[in-house]
Amino acid sequence: ESRGKELKEILDSFQKELSEERSDRLNREGRILKQMDDHSSDIFGAIEEETNVRERISQGLQTRIEHNERLRSQSEYELQSRIQNEMSELKVMIEEEKQARSMGDDQIIMGLNRYTQQLQSSLSVISS
Repeated sequence: ESRGKELKEILDSFQKELSEERSDRLNREGRILKQMDDHSSDIFGAIEEETNVRERISQGLQTRIEHNERLRSQSEYELQSRIQNEMSELKVMIEEEKQARSMGDDQIIMGLNRYTQQLQSSLSVISS
């Protein structure tokens, strides 16, 4: 009987230790699961925040690109306009210069014709 009692005590002791170990293991599991859940939430939060930051940066860059393209387009238009205006002015100046030279040439020809007529008149007076 004492052996039975002793075995019963050992069995009760093992069951108690087993129950304590199971309880301790469940507590550790609970803490680990809570830590994993906390870390998972932190990671998902950080990912969401990083995504939002990158989207804002991307939108800002897209806005700057569109603004710069509008400015470039406007500058190109203004440059083309200025070039066309200057070309028109140069054409007008060239035409005016042509007309002035043509008038000068006509005056020289008329002067030479008068000189030639005078010379011919003088020669005809001298020959007669």
